[in-house]
Amino acid sequence: MESEVFSSPKFKEAAKNFVLCRVNGEVRTDLFSKYGCTGFPTIIFFNSKGDEIDRIPGYMPLDAFVDEVKKAASKL
Repeated sequence: MESEVFSSPKFKEAAKNFVLCRVNGEVRTDLFSKYGCTGFPTIIFFNSKGDEIDRIPGYMPLDAFVDEVKKAASKL
């Protein structure tokens, strides 16, 4: 995901209204459990109040991932 998706200009544009935070779920097992993650990667979108607004479980190719990011952004 790092080299194929997160470094892409398409992704950067779609995610411009989000603050990105990367958490290692193998180290922070407390957060992995708290948010009900079942595998890697799991992308969770929160609004400014801390409410989960969307989630992407698992890998997606760039274009599909960008579409999901745009969908999450529309819920802000």
